[in-house]
Amino acid sequence: MYQGETYYTDIELSVVTGLPDVAFSAPVLSDDGEILGASLIPVQTPYVVEVLQGTRESETRDAYLIDREGYLLTEARFWEEAREGAEEETFYSAYQIDTPATQDVLAGQTESGIYQSYHGEEVLETYIPVAEDWGLILEYQTFEVWDR
Repeated sequence: MYQGETYYTDIELSVVTGLPDVAFSAPVLSDDGEILGASLIPVQTPYVVEVLQGTRESETRDAYLIDREGYLLTEARFWEEAREGAEEETFYSAYQIDTPATQDVLAGQTESGIYQSYHGEEVLETYIPVAEDWGLILEYQTFEVWDR
């Protein structure tokens, strides 16, 4: 964390609620710019997830956030299917996605195109960087796009 600057954490399980959340903090300054303290606001990600899952009105539409290393910050629609065969049970935040789209969005690129998704299906994907460290990825399986 940088003294005197706004900061946000990665999404992690809250020790208080047990739910995923992100915390935002900002300095509280006096009139002459002296740091008096900090304001901390935790935001539970179920609110963010609810908004993203609201985009799942179709059979295959998906929307999810990833962190700077490609780990899921919100639950992706097909992550459990994609992790089949893994040796142990995991929570979605332990699932790392490494696709051309995730590599591009983490490099700061915004794009749309046809890609192979994290669960092996051909998808029409749009991605955009969010904040400095996250990526938002939206996708439809192409069979559903072409059927419309």
